[in-house]
Amino acid sequence: MQRIKNPTLKTIFQHRSIRKFKPKQVSRRLIDLIVQEGQRAPTACGMQTYSFVLVTDPNLRKEIFRAIGRQKCMEQAPTWIVVCADLARQLELFKMLKVKTEFGSLGKLIRSIIDATLAA
Repeated sequence: MQRIKNPTLKTIFQHRSIRKFKPKQVSRRLIDLIVQEGQRAPTACGMQTYSFVLVTDPNLRKEIFRAIGRQKCMEQAPTWIVVCADLARQLELFKMLKVKTEFGSLGKLIRSIIDATLAA
């Protein structure tokens, strides 16, 4: 690969997906920084129609595994940041402003899923 000087492009090209984790707990400060970075992701109309949920409780993790299936890489990580599509703020704002959209619920959900994906 050629040498990339642009820091943004360099970061993009160095990105890797990690599927093996150490059981070491991550500091709350680092978790907060990761969440803050996710909040700076592009979003439809600035609505941030997603929520971050930190999961460390073993019983809650078991419940999540029941819903999504067991994934070995997730078992290894001591803290999960679950990114969820969350329409609550958007729907409340639309109700308050008496806004009706042509996209309906599915269109709102799709945009929320895209926002959540970008934040993740």
